[in-house]
Amino acid sequence: MLVQTNALISTAALAPPERFGFWIELLTQTAMPIEVRTAHEADFDATIHQVAVGPVELMSLRHPPLNVRRPPRLIRRSDPDVYHVVLSQAGDQWLTQDGREVIIRPGDMTVYHSSHPLQTRTDVTLERESAVVVVIPTAVLPLPARRVRDVIATKLSGADALTAIVSCHLQALLANAGRLDPADSVRLSTVTLDLISHMIARRLDAEAALPPESRERALFARILSFMESQLHDPDLNPATVAAAHHVSPRTLHRLFQAQGLSVAGWIRARRLEHCRRDLADRALAARPIAAIAGRWGMREHSLARAFKTAYGVSPSTYRDRHTHD
Repeated sequence: MLVQTNALISTAALAPPERFGFWIELLTQTAMPIEVRTAHEADFDATIHQVAVGPVELMSLRHPPLNVRRPPRLIRRSDPDVYHVVLSQAGDQWLTQDGREVIIRPGDMTVYHSSHPLQTRTDVTLERESAVVVVIPTAVLPLPARRVRDVIATKLSGADALTAIVSCHLQALLANAGRLDPADSVRLSTVTLDLISHMIARRLDAEAALPPESRERALFARILSFMESQLHDPDLNPATVAAAHHVSPRTLHRLFQAQGLSVAGWIRARRLEHCRRDLADRALAARPIAAIAGRWGMREHSLARAFKTAYGVSPSTYRDRHTHD
């Protein structure tokens, strides 16, 4: 699996009369045939950022408010047999499918399927609609289709911690797609599927339907996200991480060992990396090194010892080299 697509496409380079038609044709080719209506045909300004990693495709779309329909005749014309997992980023969006209607607001997510008729609409007073869409082939999602139908056109609230983690992961993947090497791409395609599958499964109370390896990878991703958010806490350690995720310390260490890592080593490495960035930041040149260490859950003497081991110089020497011409 390699990064197959990393393209940013805009209508800005086209003459205004050509833009809307180009956009419809682009969506038909890259997603599926749909009917689109908008009050902005004459001044249609839109962008799409496409990233494909293995079987998963991400699309970041920004465009004026649209009303979209996919009636049965267009499904008969072409059906890619895929799920679309939608993350709203601007404005209220309405989606109707399988007899249900959901309203999602920025940060919320929902799911629909290409094989069923659907309608979407957006607040017409919104200047620009913005969303991230993850396209997943039905055969790839490790959950029974009959169960996933129960989550179609329902809200996955952005206030939920797992939904928020998935949202951050998708946005980070889009932002860094151009810098991924093949090995990263393989891992991230799997992690993306696992996180989305786990989010859906938990909503359905169907985690047991996930393969054990998918559950473990999703758990590992959640643990990393939690640890990253708690690096400032000097009491962060394997015991507190295990307790926060209701697993035993032995299970936690096994998850990290499977990745060739240790829990304490990962925490130390991430803290050092954040300290290194702060020390190289000229805007923080007046901040005491002890304060930088404390910001990331370390004591100054511990930072000095670990920093020299990792980078070969003391924190003060490193700062001098990077904050002075």
